[in-house]
Amino acid sequence: MLQRANYLITEYEIYDFPIPLDVIEKVIFDRKIKVQIIENIHSGLVIANQMLLPHGAASNLRENMVHEYCHTQYHVHNHFSSDKVTIAKNEAQAKAFAAYFLMPVYIFEESLKYCETDAELAEEYGVTLEFIQYRKLLTQSLMLSGYFK
Repeated sequence: MLQRANYLITEYEIYDFPIPLDVIEKVIFDRKIKVQIIENIHSGLVIANQMLLPHGAASNLRENMVHEYCHTQYHVHNHFSSDKVTIAKNEAQAKAFAAYFLMPVYIFEESLKYCETDAELAEEYGVTLEFIQYRKLLTQSLMLSGYFK
């Protein structure tokens, strides 16, 4: 998912963070996917070429849009007929893709040097505190795997 997120960032020449919602929408609309924000749902889902997302703060919307975008591009299956292992794998991939897209490798790690708190990082990237903590776990995994060498 890291390489796929980096490819998309390069393709759209994304250099500003947090990534503006209109840039994320352009990526989605360019793939002929419609987005609808719904008041009474708790998580996003994709039906055919339509993404249904819960209403919420920009940080949640940013995370949900990119997460569901990943499903539309890389997971071709019916969620309701898939086994639990496949569903868990796909959800983990979509979460990692969203984290790497919204907080790219090297850029995020550089931010760790000057942002003193998770709240500062969350504001810097326009995501939730929970997503910052998750992205830090991904950084730790990359470090343990020798990615930065």
